[in-house]
Amino acid sequence: MNSGVKRRNPNVSTMSYLESERRIPYNRGLPSRPHPKPISRVGMRGENVVNRFLRPVLILSTCTLVVLIATVAWAAITGSISGVVTDPNGAVLVGTTVVATNDETGVQSVAVTDARGFYSLPVLAVGKYDVTFKQQGFRDFQQNGVKIDVNSAVRIDVKLELGAANTTIAVSSDALQVETQSSQMGMVVESDQMEALPLNGRSYLSLLTLQPGVSPITGYSSTNGETASPGGGTVSGSLNPGTQSVEGGRPGANGFMVNGADAQEAVQSVAAIIPNLDSIEQFRVITNNFDAEYGDFSGGQINVVTKSGTNKIHGDAFV
Repeated sequence: MNSGVKRRNPNVSTMSYLESERRIPYNRGLPSRPHPKPISRVGMRGENVVNRFLRPVLILSTCTLVVLIATVAWAAITGSISGVVTDPNGAVLVGTTVVATNDETGVQSVAVTDARGFYSLPVLAVGKYDVTFKQQGFRDFQQNGVKIDVNSAVRIDVKLELGAANTTIAVSSDALQVETQSSQMGMVVESDQMEALPLNGRSYLSLLTLQPGVSPITGYSSTNGETASPGGGTVSGSLNPGTQSVEGGRPGANGFMVNGADAQEAVQSVAAIIPNLDSIEQFRVITNNFDAEYGDFSGGQINVVTKSGTNKIHGDAFV
């Protein structure tokens, strides 16, 4: 008996049945187009699983990149050279090539003056440099022996003379360079000074008192009589961990950095890393007017730079 109701074939799945029942209206003169297939739930479930897995990985990667960038930019261990290049009449020269060559490694850093005649070499490793200025129609100018210390900013303004390009005017820098580009107050202690000065022990931190305004803190000692922080105990055995007061501040307010990385012990707020005395190129004690990169500490900032390789074989040995 036919009641007029179309019955579904039990051998056909529900999804296939629904697809077969859908019809697109026929338009005369236009080719018929198949109806788009519905999205499979299995596919959606797979995409959700993938998204659920990739999202935390992406977030973690982004956070790691931000932390690495912040760490690199946190404390500079390099110096910079900048200035203005002019002609004999005082007019600025555009397009002058400035090359700074490291005397020990031969590494070159290149800059070109802009429309104001200004140039900048912002990232220079610690060492001595020969700085050459070249401009077409002018004599080359070379400044030799420019010393770059950690966190230093040296300004060199040059007035080029008219003449053949194959003629070079060479000038040697003074042994004493006055830093006029930064208001930070502090001193630099070189490796030669560390080797020449009498030192009880092999901790460079015992030399911090060479800087005016730095005084050692007494009255804190561990059970074996070693110098310690206010929290008690020592971090570096018998070596001085750096319990000094800078400009009357608390010892725990000082910041310790090795090659620009944080080297402060988190519990006792002393130096967690004390490099071998022979491996230190120089260290700088900043006592006042810090740059923004040192905003994490309110006391003195002690930044150590270790020695790097050169083009000559060198080394030390002691018994």
